[in-house]
Amino acid sequence: MKPLIRSFILAIILSAGLLALPAGASIVLSDVAVQPNTYPLVPLSVVNVTAHVTLEPLAATTFRDGHRLQMQTDLLGATWDTRIYVDGVPGARQPASGTSAFINGYLLSFGSDRDVSFIVTIRGTVPDTPGQQVLLIRISELDSTGSLETTVNPITVSEPVAAPVTVTTTKRTARTTTTPAEEPTTAPTEAGTEGVMPVLALGAAAALISCGIRER
Repeated sequence: MKPLIRSFILAIILSAGLLALPAGASIVLSDVAVQPNTYPLVPLSVVNVTAHVTLEPLAATTFRDGHRLQMQTDLLGATWDTRIYVDGVPGARQPASGTSAFINGYLLSFGSDRDVSFIVTIRGTVPDTPGQQVLLIRISELDSTGSLETTVNPITVSEPVAAPVTVTTTKRTARTTTTPAEEPTTAPTEAGTEGVMPVLALGAAAALISCGIRER
C-alpha cells in the first residue's frame, strides 16, 4: 500500500475515533450549605441543603445531550428546587419531590465556551437514625440507558446524625430534719429552806430550856 493512501486511511480512522468519543463534562461542587447550621444533624429536624454545581466541559459541549443528572437524598419528605444558569443568567427551573430528582441533559448541553451551572435546594427532615451518616445529596450522571456513567465521579455530601445524650442522674435521699429536744428546766424548790427551819426550831427550844434552868 502506498504511503499516501495509508496516511489517508489512518487520518480517516483517527477522525472517526475522535468523533466517537463522548462529549461530556465534569461535575464540580462549588459550594454547599446546610441550614440550620448544626453539626451533627438533629434527628427529626427540618433542614435546607443548598448546593451550587458547575459543569466543566471535557470536550465540545458542557454535557452529553442524551444523558441526564440524577440527584438523591435520604432526607424524609424531601422537596427539590433546581435552577439552571447559563453565563450567569437564570434559565430553566425544575421542582420535584421525593428521594430523587433529575435534570435532562438537553437543559445542560451547550457549547464548551458557555458557563453552565445550577443551584439545587433540598428541604427535608433528618431521619431518626442517631449516630449514623445521612445522605444529604448525591449527584451522578446517567447514560442514555439509565445506567450510571462510570467516567464521571458522582458528588456525595453526607453528615452524621447526633447520638442521644446520656444523662446520669443520682437518686437523692430524702432528709428528715429533727428539731433538737429542749433540755427540761428544773423549777427551783424550797427544799433548802425546809431543811434549815427544823435546825432553827431546835436551837430556839434549846435556848428556852437553858433560860428556864437558870431562873430556878
